[in-house]
This record gives sequence, C-alpha cells and structure tokens, in this order.
Amino acid sequence: FPSHDSPRMLSIFTHLPFSECFRLLSLFHAGNPNIRGVFHLLVREAVKNQRYLISPHGRRRDFFKRMSDSLFKQAYSVIPQATVSDHNKFTILRKLVEKYNEQEAAPIVEAHDSLMFEVRQDLRESFMADFARFCETPINFKGCTLSRDYDLVIPGDVGWSADNWKAVK
Repeated sequence: FPSHDSPRMLSIFTHLPFSECFRLLSLFHAGNPNIRGVFHLLVREAVKNQRYLISPHGRRRDFFKRMSDSLFKQAYSVIPQATVSDHNKFTILRKLVEKYNEQEAAPIVEAHDSLMFEVRQDLRESFMADFARFCETPINFKGCTLSRDYDLVIPGDVGWSADNWKAVK
C-alpha cells in the first residue's frame, strides 16, 4: 500500500478525499507492481551502495543525508525527472537551436517538460515537424545507474498559436 504521504499529497493536488486518493494509488500500484518491486528496490540498493545515481544523459545526483524513507523518496524521482528534463534541454532544444537561427525560431521558455518558441510564420509547419521528430529521439539507458539495453521514446505534443499562449491549438 502507498505510504500515507502519497495519498495526502495527491489529495492536496486533486482536492479529492484522502480515502479516494489512497484507493486510487493502491489500485495503481497493484496494476504496476514493478514500480515498487523492481524500480524502487534497485534505486534503494544503488543509493545504499554508491550514494549516487546517474541518469541516462549522465547527470549525477549524490546523496549525503542519512538513509531514510525521505531520502529514498527523493531518489525515486531523480532518474525519471532528470531523464525528461535533460532530454528536453540537451536533445530537443539543442537540435532546434542548431537547426534554426533566432530570426527563424527563438526559444522563449524552457520549463522542465515543455518548450516554447516564437517561430516565423512561414516556417511553422517545418518547425513543428522537426520538433516532433526531435522529441521522439530515443533515450539510451546503457550509461544510467539502472543500466538497460533499452531505448525509451517519450511521446510529445506540439501546438501553436498565432495570437497568444492561451490560444495554443
């Protein structure tokens, strides 16, 4: 079963009752036993043995605090969050900036799992196609602490607006 911190946080974010959040998280983990049974176990082992984790893009996170549930909860999020954020910055953003100059497509916002560009109108279609293609660049996990001979492709959405951010389609 989930710890009491998880449903409490979900309840705060969703405004659902604690009991409902506890039930939903229990169902989720019952249907996905490898999250706790494999992933969490391997992360705990790595942190106990090495005191650090390395993400697929090579980001290293060291853990200096006393071993505790709180420390392990932080560790569980390191690889997934670093993978998404680093892919966004070091793959998608880098490739788009290399391909388009600032007069063609200027990056405006990078926000962990999203990017926003101001793109010249006549380049919109080709830019969106490149963005989608770069987004689906496989992420290799061979150099990760939890090394796998596996390439992960994270699906993404591309939208646009001629007027403002709120009107993105």
